[in-house]
Amino acid sequence: MLDRLFLQILNMSFNASVVILFVLFVRILLKKAPKVFSYSLWSVVLFRLICPFSFESIFSILPTKANPISQDIVYAPTPKIDTGVTVINNAINQSLPAAAPHASVNSLQVWAFLGEIVWLAGIVILLSYNIVSLLKLKKRLRNAVCEDNNIYIVKQLDTPFVMGIFRPRIYLPNTLSAEENQYILLHEQTHIKHFDHVVKLLSFFVLCLYWFNPLVWVAFFISGRDMEMTCDEAVIKQLGNTVKKEYSSSLLALATGRRTVGGTPLAFGEGDTKSRIKNILNYKKPGFWAVIVALIVVVGICAGLMANPITRSGLSWEKPTLAAQDIKFYWTDSNGKTELESDFEDNHVTVPFDKIVDYATGDCNNDGKEDVVILIQYSNSERSFIASRVYLSQGNNTFDYQRELMSEIDQKYHGQSAKEELNYVRERLNGTPSPQNPFSAYKDVLQNKTEFITTSYAESGTKTIYLDQLLKGGLETYKFLNFTVLDMDGDEVPEIVIQYCLTNDYPYPDYVEVLHYSDGTVYGYNFSYRGLYSLKSDGTFNWSNGADDNGYAKLRFTLNNCEYDNIAYCEPNLPGDSYFIDGQAVTESEYQAFMENQENKKDAIWYDFTKENIDNQLSAN
Repeated sequence: MLDRLFLQILNMSFNASVVILFVLFVRILLKKAPKVFSYSLWSVVLFRLICPFSFESIFSILPTKANPISQDIVYAPTPKIDTGVTVINNAINQSLPAAAPHASVNSLQVWAFLGEIVWLAGIVILLSYNIVSLLKLKKRLRNAVCEDNNIYIVKQLDTPFVMGIFRPRIYLPNTLSAEENQYILLHEQTHIKHFDHVVKLLSFFVLCLYWFNPLVWVAFFISGRDMEMTCDEAVIKQLGNTVKKEYSSSLLALATGRRTVGGTPLAFGEGDTKSRIKNILNYKKPGFWAVIVALIVVVGICAGLMANPITRSGLSWEKPTLAAQDIKFYWTDSNGKTELESDFEDNHVTVPFDKIVDYATGDCNNDGKEDVVILIQYSNSERSFIASRVYLSQGNNTFDYQRELMSEIDQKYHGQSAKEELNYVRERLNGTPSPQNPFSAYKDVLQNKTEFITTSYAESGTKTIYLDQLLKGGLETYKFLNFTVLDMDGDEVPEIVIQYCLTNDYPYPDYVEVLHYSDGTVYGYNFSYRGLYSLKSDGTFNWSNGADDNGYAKLRFTLNNCEYDNIAYCEPNLPGDSYFIDGQAVTESEYQAFMENQENKKDAIWYDFTKENIDNQLSAN
């Protein structure tokens, strides 16, 4: 939970940093505009620092991706970020530590953990310091005298300020003249009217969360200065230009000479006194059209920075891109247009638009050209309204058949439903496979939330199924017994090993299903219990084809396949040598000693196959 929160904070910090740089630049363009417009720009920064999500829009002006850091980056063998800016990606990715072979945890996990500790420590220190400062200030205010409603007079007070949230109070020094009192009181009342006391406190708490980001500190102080200048201009606007000199003199006399770090107070003399006085003396009431232009710029900038850029997913499941008319499909191969079916006339078939069930667009083969994936229903003399899949290239409603991709799809999902094939293409075109965190993928499979590809059905090769379908074997029924989580092949990505049995054989296992995660997909490999038993914590196991034909091995996974890597085995029926260790012939006594050593290894830890254990073992990783 803390890991995910910390990575989310880093993502939001990055996005906010980009927004802060935009705001700082736009403030320069608005230098002569009323400060209320510059102050308003900081609202989008606060939004980015507080809200973990936003909407996507084509009008977004952010040049970077919304979530450059994956939540699973700490588990990746080669961790990478994707900001959307190649230069930044290259600079950061080169410095990220790769996973060390055979290490129990990725080095990035260690760094992330240390980062979380430092981050939390910084929050505690900053909050503690400012809480102590606030308590000291409240102690000084014990003798404050209420003059009128929420206005209090305090002796030996350096500068006026506002404190409080729901019932904010204005604290004034007892040394103010009547004229100064009028200006300053109006300034502090303007703060309250603008809810600046709430914004300031909220900004401080946000600063505590992002204390590690120097740009957030810059934003905190400059937005505070813009806040003060906005109130200064509001007072001048209300009292008239004739009070500029007197107002500036009051500001100079009560300047604190330092910045306030905490969420309070909102001090009259707080901030850059020189800049504020200069702004007051140069302030002129803007013209109508100047205000309109500035307002349009600020609203446009805020909307553009608040929205995320549209994700270029590669697919768009919308039909408006095709005209509502009959569509002609041309079927081609490497030699040009070729007639593929006898019922296709002139090497093409025309399909009524209303027979299109579903389709998507995207670059399917990474050639820079947009492809179209269409699920249609058609009829001929032999079949009526059978779902068929055609994968095509777009061009004014005329399409060319993509033979290589179609062959790949058919081979992978032969005999499956049209929707399963379409989902595979959706995943391929999107370029976003299943969750990169293997534990999330395993958990979804074990809880029957998603399918996996298994070799359990020897008669039909691989098949995509839900886990509970393993329990249905014709007239026989099976029961899951237990499972373990361990790295079977030494690639630092763990496997899930499940033992299950015929209901009548309970509680003795008959079969083993090994789940292996690769490239976003979970694959299952089925073994009889004699083919994989006595599993050890290092992934080694015993196998047996009979009393005298057995050995120890590890699993080796390849594309859509799983094989034994024998460590030691015996085959007494072979002529000559019968005992082998690491491929070398040994004596029977050497073999028995090796096997005894293997038997003494630590056993794998098995967990009963329950929802609670699945949640505990796969959520904790």
